[in-house]
Amino acid sequence: MRLILRRFLVYFYTFDMKRKPKKITNRVREEISSYKQWKHPGGKLRRISPSQCSEKELLSIILHSGTKKLNAEQIAQKLLDEFGTVYNLPGKTLNELMGVEGIGPVKATQLAAVFELTKRIIRHIESR
Repeated sequence: MRLILRRFLVYFYTFDMKRKPKKITNRVREEISSYKQWKHPGGKLRRISPSQCSEKELLSIILHSGTKKLNAEQIAQKLLDEFGTVYNLPGKTLNELMGVEGIGPVKATQLAAVFELTKRIIRHIESR
């Protein structure tokens, strides 16, 4: 289930990209190690590949923006601190998600929609 969820997230973010992600070559690995601090996770996803993004980075891309106090990456980290891992997020109620600082009704709804789509894709794959 965890592998399927991770594959979905990677597929979900590469589906509508105009160009394919770069293959991970030695040169790209050197770029990754030399440029450790990306300006934003979306840049890392586009430049390298979705599979190289952490759970926090993928969540922050889904959240898109932050609040006055917290940016999207900080909110994503708070979600992970609260629930442990992305695998614990599906099935959480909107109120549980909104209990995390920086998550309001809109962001909770966005997360719930992504996880519902994931569940449906998993059901479809398993039914084959």
